[in-house]
Amino acid sequence: MSDPISFTVSFKGASHPFTLLPSTLLSTLLNTLSELTTVPASLAKLVVKGRSLTLSSAGSQTLHEAGIRRGVKLLLVGSTEAQLEAVKGGEAARAAAEAGRAQRERVTRERRTRSVRTTARASTADAALQYRFHRLEALAHLPNPGAALALLQKLADDPAVQHVLATHGFSVGLLTELAPHEHPGLLGLNQNRGEVISLRLRTDGYDGMRLYAEVRRVLVHELTHCVWADHDDRFKALNSQLNREILEHELARARGAHTHTLSGPSSGGGYEPAQAAAGRAGEAGEAEEDLEERRQRVLEAVLRRALREEEEMEGRCGSAGRGSAEATRDG
Repeated sequence: MSDPISFTVSFKGASHPFTLLPSTLLSTLLNTLSELTTVPASLAKLVVKGRSLTLSSAGSQTLHEAGIRRGVKLLLVGSTEAQLEAVKGGEAARAAAEAGRAQRERVTRERRTRSVRTTARASTADAALQYRFHRLEALAHLPNPGAALALLQKLADDPAVQHVLATHGFSVGLLTELAPHEHPGLLGLNQNRGEVISLRLRTDGYDGMRLYAEVRRVLVHELTHCVWADHDDRFKALNSQLNREILEHELARARGAHTHTLSGPSSGGGYEPAQAAAGRAGEAGEAEEDLEERRQRVLEAVLRRALREEEEMEGRCGSAGRGSAEATRDG
């Protein structure tokens, strides 16, 4: 235990090698990193094997006590002094603009919920402009923000998600991400009924992104909170409806492509006897019925699985019922 240990700390793509005694205090390492990166030691977090080490929680521990061993790779998470100053400078103007925008969107939502929740009469172009995620934002202080932004963009561009937004008149001011180390166990958060929806995109170890289907399922859950805060029967009915619409829209798109392929010309336009034509029509009708039955079986099976997963999710939702925020937690 008295021999020096070598390890590396990564920050914003740069790797900083260290060779220290195991008895070195974690606070000493954090202060040294602060000099190298200008991230204040009091605000810095060291992530190692899914655990977060901070000055307040583990600063008095030695490297050995903190679990730092030879060859380990640590991730430094935090904002530099320059970033903090920039945030402070623009915070007041941004808060005023966000407050005005949130008020306008709140009035629009209240009017919309008192009427029939449909936009079937609106044109597709108008619906796409009005009912959407108006802004996407990845957390710049986390590794590889480009990958996180790409996942947010994939959700925003998902035809099934766009269909649900337009059908139910959902307008979300900001779609962003949650940092696992800052919100441990939290999967999603809906603030002010759609003003901001935050989703957990990353794995615990910051070594990749969570499965798209899981992230989208949490998004549907948080969209339901735009209408109902509590997990009562009304919430469950709407959430089940949204999941069904997502699946039906995807199946309909897939079936449409398949039908288009089957409906292409089957001959060169030559003569076909009436009896043969009738036989071919009957076979096509039976095939269509088989396809529809198969589609319904697939849809029902997927919805049953989604219902079981949703029941598990409700048990991990930590803030349902609060007026300003609804959160989905990961047990």
